[in-house]
Amino acid sequence: NTHSTAPGGKRRKKPGASQVQSGASRPPQAAVAASAATLPNAAVANHAVPTPSLALRLWAVMRSEPALMVTTAYLFVSFIGLWANYWFFRRFDLPILEYMQGGDYLVAGLRDPIYAYAVIGIALVSALIVWVEKWRVRHPERVRRLSRRWWGRALVGNSRLSSGWYLGMSRETGLLVLSFITAMLIVFSYVDARAKGIRAGGGHVVRVSLAGESVPLPGSARLLGTNSSFVFLWWPRQQKVEALPTANVSRIESVLVAAPVTRTKVKPAAAKAPVSTTPGSKP
Repeated sequence: NTHSTAPGGKRRKKPGASQVQSGASRPPQAAVAASAATLPNAAVANHAVPTPSLALRLWAVMRSEPALMVTTAYLFVSFIGLWANYWFFRRFDLPILEYMQGGDYLVAGLRDPIYAYAVIGIALVSALIVWVEKWRVRHPERVRRLSRRWWGRALVGNSRLSSGWYLGMSRETGLLVLSFITAMLIVFSYVDARAKGIRAGGGHVVRVSLAGESVPLPGSARLLGTNSSFVFLWWPRQQKVEALPTANVSRIESVLVAAPVTRTKVKPAAAKAPVSTTPGSKP
């Protein structure tokens, strides 16, 4: 009998055998949570979807938006140009940022091709990082073998290294930041060596004529650079830097400095001793 009489006279249906069996087969929610907590980490990791690193996400955005890639590259060139100009003129105790107008900030990186080379180098490193990441996905067995060595873990190991190789960043983002810092240090070394060479007597030698003057200024200067408002000169004899407004300069003449000729001393040939001959003998 599957029915029973309720106190109000209504008949209620008793649960059948199939319902009791299905209800008994369902574990309570607490048991489900406890069993999930006891699952091994490997099983959870296998079902987890890895999150792309910041570098890979930026690369995907740049590929989908070529105009954004060109704009970002131009801004990087301008930033590196500002960095280089600051440290170059700092060697001459000239606060260059105070002499720059708004437009000078945008064209600061277009005066020397080395700034564009630095950005191209960063782009090549970014492409290499993406290629390594794709190689990791296609060859997991090789990645495991290489991860047994310390340099392998740094290059193709886990995406996030707990040992602190990249200060908590992903490997791709860490390598991109490292390449950017390396490019900045190379540019700094370049402008520092250039400034030291000018102080030592090198550089672009010029003669400057002021507006309204037919005779150039006495002596020769070294042209450090120009912007929209000023011409920057270094006078080696006075050991001073000068910023002349472009409106006050009428002419800048390049002076070709002849390379010093090194004379080599020629040793005189040794004099031969006279040969004495006697009559009847051959010389």
